[in-house]
Amino acid sequence: MKMGDSALEALTARALSQHNLVRPGERVLAAVSGGADSVALLLVLDALKASMGFSLVCAHYDHGIRGEASREDARFVRGLCRSLGVECIEGRGDVPSLARAWRASLEDAARRARYAFLEEAAARCGADKIALAHQREDQAETLLLHLAHGCGPEGLAAMRPLSGNRIRPLLGVSRAALEAYVSARGFSWRQDATNADLHHARNFLRHEVFPLLRRLNPRVEEAMANAAALCAQAVDEQALAAERALAGRVRRMPYGAFWRLPDGDVTAAQARAFARWAGVPPLNRPQSEALAAARSANLPGGWRSLRTPARLHLLCGAGAAYTYRPEDFTAEPCAPDTPCDGVRVQVLDADRLSGAVFRARRDGDRFAPLGMEGEQKLKRTLQDAKVDLPFRDLLPVLARDGRVLWIVGLKASREAAVTADTRRAVQIRFRGALPWDMEETEHENQK
Repeated sequence: MKMGDSALEALTARALSQHNLVRPGERVLAAVSGGADSVALLLVLDALKASMGFSLVCAHYDHGIRGEASREDARFVRGLCRSLGVECIEGRGDVPSLARAWRASLEDAARRARYAFLEEAAARCGADKIALAHQREDQAETLLLHLAHGCGPEGLAAMRPLSGNRIRPLLGVSRAALEAYVSARGFSWRQDATNADLHHARNFLRHEVFPLLRRLNPRVEEAMANAAALCAQAVDEQALAAERALAGRVRRMPYGAFWRLPDGDVTAAQARAFARWAGVPPLNRPQSEALAAARSANLPGGWRSLRTPARLHLLCGAGAAYTYRPEDFTAEPCAPDTPCDGVRVQVLDADRLSGAVFRARRDGDRFAPLGMEGEQKLKRTLQDAKVDLPFRDLLPVLARDGRVLWIVGLKASREAAVTADTRRAVQIRFRGALPWDMEETEHENQK
């Protein structure tokens, strides 16, 4: 790709606008190593900041890998910023020591340390976005690396123009075009000798693999970057369809959230969308597949899932139990033969309710079902009624000591039921929400 100064700036401006990477009034922190790509990034953002209404700050991180050469990189970036009148925030780390401490490769440790510094620098200067200089060849390398490790559709999408607060406005530009732009502007850049080290995966791809692939297609990097963009579009469309599948079926709960499952199989994309909606940290492919299909799964951030025939629950922490609220109930005298639904409205013998209170279930509670002989543990009653485990502590019960007289939402005990001998009856109405109620969410989705 050959382009003049104005062409590259126009292309970058279009990428910034098309992907909503920067808004007027925002502050952008440009990550600049001193190489051609990052120098081009700083120059083009500096050229666009006035017309697009954002402010610009530079950040440079010295990894401590290359000794005096690293310090010279820092001096170079400092001088570049001085010539442009751009503030420069510098940081330094000992990446070789970090790699040993983290038991990580030098590449991984450098990336983690650099991103940690960039986030800290962004917070320090109030930057809204962190601009990274990844370009077309980087995108092709990322796609091939992901493919070599057996990625799914999201991995084939490689790097996104916008990922959280990180922006990549140069993904559609070749390395050669960026070098030409820097030279045309009268600037130079630093050469990193470690870029020739074939022990690093990206260097191996760049110097050994892609020259072979160019025998198949001289424009293979461009083709692979285009393929990544198409995969990203397909993944986004799939995610949108998955989110639509959640409409009217999800609800936040004290323990986390639940999703009333649709008919048919649940896809990993739908499960991932539900987790994202609930606030679970990002899932990898195995976690998404486990969430979609397994009865239970451990998820990031202390979350876990529980699947029942009708619902998929996401739980975090110890859960929650029902706490009595006076506004949840009304009670008024009534005739013993007053009809009721037995679910939200119950008619009970008033003389058999002395000392009874509304509360959550407790260990050891007993229940004598109306219309049946004998009694059983409340736990067994809830199991037989197929009440989902996360719901059980959220159901109000009317109980006296360890005897449950009414399981709100289900049934009453014969111990407080109206009989032929009843002299005084009371109608109790529950006005709160049962844990499986969907009316509120469905109403919200219809607005």
